[in-house]
Amino acid sequence: MPELIASFFLVFVGGVAVLYSSLRNFRVSLPGISLFIFVMLFYILAPVVQLADSMDYLVNTSRFSLSYAIYVNIILFVFLVFYSLSYIWLTSGKVFIPYNHLVSQSARIDVRVSFSKNVVIFISLLASSVFAFNGIQSSIVSLFIFKFLALIAFFGASVYFLSVRGSMTKKQMLFSLFLGLLFFVLFFKNPIFERRNALGPVYLTIACLVAPFLLKGRIFLSFGVLVMVIAFPAASLLTHQYGVSGGGSISTEQLVQQIGGHYNDLHYDAWSNGVTMQEMIAERGHTMGQQLVGTLLFFVPRAFWPEKPVSSGEMIGQYLMENASLWFSNVSFSFPFEFYLDFGIGGVFIAAFALAYFVFFLEKRADYSVVWNILMIYFSFYIYFLMRGPFLPAFAYFVPVILACWISGKVFTYKVEKCA
Repeated sequence: MPELIASFFLVFVGGVAVLYSSLRNFRVSLPGISLFIFVMLFYILAPVVQLADSMDYLVNTSRFSLSYAIYVNIILFVFLVFYSLSYIWLTSGKVFIPYNHLVSQSARIDVRVSFSKNVVIFISLLASSVFAFNGIQSSIVSLFIFKFLALIAFFGASVYFLSVRGSMTKKQMLFSLFLGLLFFVLFFKNPIFERRNALGPVYLTIACLVAPFLLKGRIFLSFGVLVMVIAFPAASLLTHQYGVSGGGSISTEQLVQQIGGHYNDLHYDAWSNGVTMQEMIAERGHTMGQQLVGTLLFFVPRAFWPEKPVSSGEMIGQYLMENASLWFSNVSFSFPFEFYLDFGIGGVFIAAFALAYFVFFLEKRADYSVVWNILMIYFSFYIYFLMRGPFLPAFAYFVPVILACWISGKVFTYKVEKCA
């Protein structure tokens, strides 16, 4: 099918455009590098592997349609190219190489050590631990602890770690605060309490802070490929318990099979759900902004808004359950498809520019604040979950992170003119 091959080549060209915009001589964009990796794995490698296995049915159990598949690839090409052009336009003449802020030892961070504020934070975290040990009954309490207080501990531990890096014996008080906050990060941010999309960015960010050479453009690209090609599939053996129960060991054969077959299972259903989206829109039409409104107002309880839209992933999952053979509705729905479902091709341009602007905004703030620099690194890994979708939970999970970052900047650091 030469038309299908040509359409995948367009997606590849779009991915290369993203990489070019993210790895220029005067500017390195870590989120852009991660976006490129996502494109190569989720929009090219995975669908090619899946179609090589079957051209009749997609991995999400829906029937394959050549015309829909080609159009989905055109949508992705438009999104990627317009993202690249938007980012290049927004950053024209603006130099920013994020890893310099963490490698440089001079004028990198101005730490604020407030006894009263640290006492309040530690008391809150200790009280939260009591809730965790006794079982959390309220979803509001759960959200406050895991999506906010634990993130305050994460940002605080990161700031204090950077402040004592290379001189731990001279800054014993800061080192003690770092260890105390790190304990709560490890306590709350683990598979018992959290999902993978909340754990991965935290620990990968910590790894980059410990080894800042990982943040250099081409090294970060290699690191991201290693994480997504090997670590991400291998982690599924633990988080999804494929053949592992009762604390049993994981064999090398299980690990190899999991990595080898990972691209042909529902973890990589982003592209196939885009194809199914075309079928659903042909029957029902575009949602005309309803899904976006439901996402932005995620905090409104359904009790007060009975007609509140479900996530787009659940919507496409329910459609697959009704019209195909899918047995559950919790599926992914990629970021550009969210806006296409709402507004058609115009929505794809909106999505591309919105993402480019947000990346630019993060990098601009990171230029002046170490906590925003940490958030920028965090988002460089979180973008995998944002792009895979659906947008509603990805957005709802990220809002507390932004809030925790903003408050952490007030609590742990002074305002500085420049980070480096």
